[in-house]
Amino acid sequence: MVKKSSILLALKRLMQEHSIASIYPSINYPDKCSVGFIEGISSEHIIMKHISRNGFYDGYVIRRIDDIFRVDFGGQYEKKILTLYTAQNQKHDSLIDVEINEETDILKECLMSSMKKNYVVSLFIDETENEEYFYGWVKDVSHEEVIISRISSEGEDDGTAIIKACEITALNCDTDDEIVLKILNITQIQ
Repeated sequence: MVKKSSILLALKRLMQEHSIASIYPSINYPDKCSVGFIEGISSEHIIMKHISRNGFYDGYVIRRIDDIFRVDFGGQYEKKILTLYTAQNQKHDSLIDVEINEETDILKECLMSSMKKNYVVSLFIDETENEEYFYGWVKDVSHEEVIISRISSEGEDDGTAIIKACEITALNCDTDDEIVLKILNITQIQ
C-alpha cells in the first residue's frame, strides 16, 4: 500500500473544508507562494482559486502536486486574506465545468475552459534550471499539445507557440497579470 503524503492529505482536507491555503510550488523560489481555495485535485495537479495579497479575486492557478513542497494553513496570513476576501465580497466561479476526480486532466480542462471563456493564460515550462513562460490566448488543445497565440509582456501580438502539454509545469489564468495583458492586447488590436 502506498502512503499518501501529508501535503496531499492536507490539500484534500482544505478543499473539503473550503479553507484558504498557501502553497509553495517551487523549491527554487521558497519565498513565493500562491494563496486561495483549492477547487480540485487530480492525481497530477491541483487547481486553486487564487486570491491577491489584498484579498481580491486573482484568477486561477494550476500546479503539479509533485512540485508543491510546502502548504501553510490556519495562520495569521491565511486569516488576513480570508477576512479581506470576505469583507470585499469577492467570489470565484468554477473555472471548469466537469467534476474533478483523480483521473481528470486538470491542465487540459483548464486550457479548454480558458479558450472558451477567452482568458489569457501564462504557461510555465521547466527547461532544466531555467523556467520559461509564455503569455497568450489558447487556440487549440489536445492531450499532447497546446497552441497559443503569444502576447508579449507589453501586450502586443507575438506569434504562435506549440507546446507539448507534458512540459507545462504550471498555468495561471485570469490573474491580474493576464487581465492586464488582455486589456493591452485588445486595445492594441483596435
